[in-house]
Amino acid sequence: ATRLRLQLERWWFRTRMQSHYKIIVQSQTMQRELKHSLGFESLVLPFVATGTNQSVSGNHNMDEIKEFDFVYVSSAEPHKNHAALLDAWAILANQGVYPNLALTVSESSPVAQLIERYKSSHGLKITNFGTLQHGEVQSLYANSKALIFPSKLESFGLPLLEAQQLGMPILAPELDYVRDVVEPSETFNADSPTSIARAVMRHMNIENAKSQPICAAEFLARIQETGQA
Repeated sequence: ATRLRLQLERWWFRTRMQSHYKIIVQSQTMQRELKHSLGFESLVLPFVATGTNQSVSGNHNMDEIKEFDFVYVSSAEPHKNHAALLDAWAILANQGVYPNLALTVSESSPVAQLIERYKSSHGLKITNFGTLQHGEVQSLYANSKALIFPSKLESFGLPLLEAQQLGMPILAPELDYVRDVVEPSETFNADSPTSIARAVMRHMNIENAKSQPICAAEFLARIQETGQA
């Protein structure tokens, strides 16, 4: 359904675009994407709605008691990458790490159902608040220690900017659209739940257990022990 919608939007855009029109985009990444996919030139002008740029940078006090270790403000579209995020939280749980995570996807979406299945099967500490109004989102930021943002593609990534203005640590993919807006505290591969989980552990100062190589003799001895068992 999302793919069909995007195809219709591209068709609508091409058929209605006229030579004297000027296109404004919010980031260099979107400027490159527009040129590559549709062949149109554009002007980069980062803009936000009135009222979203009122927070003072650096006022997010990490010493305050906050309910959530991480928050991800987003809708439930596939490119928002909730499946990989949930897989990462399952990996953390398997290592005995259970960060509190706040999400904001529609309660009627398949992602909301997926969240509940992961919570049930892995005992994850996740709260889905559903769709929130702007003031409610700001309150959620205030009750969260860090923003995690695994989305694979954004036209601008407003939550990244909002978190930066609040002085929140940001964990995000190593992707162009992220660097267009902020300098994240930790980065990860958005396609790898393991990479996401490791970024979370780095941020929480939890040492990740590494595989310790063994010599050939010890390897054979352990194989023999396993066979005898």
